Amino acid sequence: MSDTWSGSISFTGLGSDTDWDSIIEATMDIESHRKVQMEDWQADWEEKVTALQELNQSLLDLEDWLESYDTPEEFLIKTATSTDSDAVSVSASSEAETGTHTVIVNQLAQNDIIMATGTAITDTSASLTDTDQTMTISYAGEETTIDVPAGTTAQGLVNLINNNVDLGGDVRAKLISDGSSSYLQLRGMDLGAGNTVEITASTLTGYTSSDFERTQTAQNAQVRVDGFPTDTSEWIELDSNSTEEVIPGVTMTFKDVTDADGLKITVGIDTEAIMANIEEFVAQVNVVRAKVLELTDSEVTNSVSTDTDDDEDVDDGAVLNGNYGVQIVSQNLKSIIASVGIGFESYDEETGLGDMYTTLAQLGIVTDTDQNSATCGLLIFDDTLLDEDLLATALEEDPEGVAMLFAADSVGESKSSEVTFMSLVNGTTQAGHYDISYTIEGGVVTEAYINGNKASISDDWEITGAAGTPESGLAVRIEDRNDGTHTADVDVKQGKIQELIAELTELTDTESGTLNIIADNYQDIIDGLDVKIEAEEARLDLKEQRLTEQYARVESALETYSNLETQLDSLIAQLDSD
Repeated sequence: MSDTWSGSISFTGLGSDTDWDSIIEATMDIESHRKVQMEDWQADWEEKVTALQELNQSLLDLEDWLESYDTPEEFLIKTATSTDSDAVSVSASSEAETGTHTVIVNQLAQNDIIMATGTAITDTSASLTDTDQTMTISYAGEETTIDVPAGTTAQGLVNLINNNVDLGGDVRAKLISDGSSSYLQLRGMDLGAGNTVEITASTLTGYTSSDFERTQTAQNAQVRVDGFPTDTSEWIELDSNSTEEVIPGVTMTFKDVTDADGLKITVGIDTEAIMANIEEFVAQVNVVRAKVLELTDSEVTNSVSTDTDDDEDVDDGAVLNGNYGVQIVSQNLKSIIASVGIGFESYDEETGLGDMYTTLAQLGIVTDTDQNSATCGLLIFDDTLLDEDLLATALEEDPEGVAMLFAADSVGESKSSEVTFMSLVNGTTQAGHYDISYTIEGGVVTEAYINGNKASISDDWEITGAAGTPESGLAVRIEDRNDGTHTADVDVKQGKIQELIAELTELTDTESGTLNIIADNYQDIIDGLDVKIEAEEARLDLKEQRLTEQYARVESALETYSNLETQLDSLIAQLDSD
């Protein structure tokens, strides 16, 4: 039995008792094999893209963390303590040299305050004048005249002074009450002897210069550091109670005067904080390494076909096992971790030149190669070779050197007495080792070379690397000015953090980054499969329609024959009865 409507044919097989729907469904299952296979391939490629994106994000997260510690100042933590923090509190940056200092505070810096003590105000809302007046205030030697309109009250005068654009908030006014009357106070907002407040002219009754009294005198802080100035009648004078200029790298905040013996400030190195930074560095790198291991584990079961024309799935392990892009990322990062720092040279005990630490392995930071270890493939702290805590020893012997190995950012250093490093152009001068040679004849530099490239020579005995070369922007000053040919060595150091940041920036570039290029290629495959799947779905729809029509005709024919059979049976029965 069959019915037709809206161009579709549907039948149940009631006429022949044949389940044509099941036959068609089974046939279509066989016919759909190619489509299912392509959908499986597409899912596999989509999984690869997702995995690449996850790894790329891990690289970006590592780069973000590294950028928080990409200078020696951020990585090398120094401490400063005061024997009397109630008098002088201190803090230190990485530029501070370790050691002790003696500080004597003779007086604190303070601002200038004057009050109209001769004019008591019993009603702050009462008018001070019935006519327009003026008041001229001098601050730090600069005068500002304020118009005081008729009817101005005491609070109104305060507002006129505080809101005056020319004063710019340098002088603040307010009313001070003694319980029965109020008095106008003018306060200079800056510390230091030069920041005095004066009323130089005034037509406002009760607020002329003679009506004001200085209740606090502007003055500088006076300190002596490490016995300087040597003349006991002189002091280092500062217009602030905080300074970071007297002791380089140390910020001192003066809170009180001291006795003649002063106090002691000690600058040291916070090795625990540096250790924590290094441990976090290892942990952050291991996040990326663990992600790589997770995505490339050959023992993970993952059916993936890399050839859309294959008929069989291939068990390749984890989703990105064998992926050349991931291999590039992994190998490049491992190489940076294992290699000698750019611009670093091994220490020479005879000359005393070079760097105590040039690799992370010297600090005990190595890759775990034990196949049976839970941390295999990750960075670990390994002290088994020398049976000592390498990192703790390094931080004790040369903490600055450790910080440089991690966080140096284009730090220039001359390894020869013939020249002094002067400067470089960050972002232009490349890190590395540079051989310098120059010739002097008759007291004049006739030629100079850096790494074999001709360099420019200035009148003040400076040699500068030529544009377009790795040493472009590198400048050194000649110290040995005797006639003859001289050679020297200069290093531009780049720490591991900066090296990793540069590599990660390149690897994660949205257009040229290795993983993004591969992910884009995989997306092209996915898009291509979309087209093929769509075409296959159209073929299957047509196939199902044709099968339906075909079996509908078969059912119709069978029904016709069934009817004929019934008729014949009836006729035969009639003949038998006759």
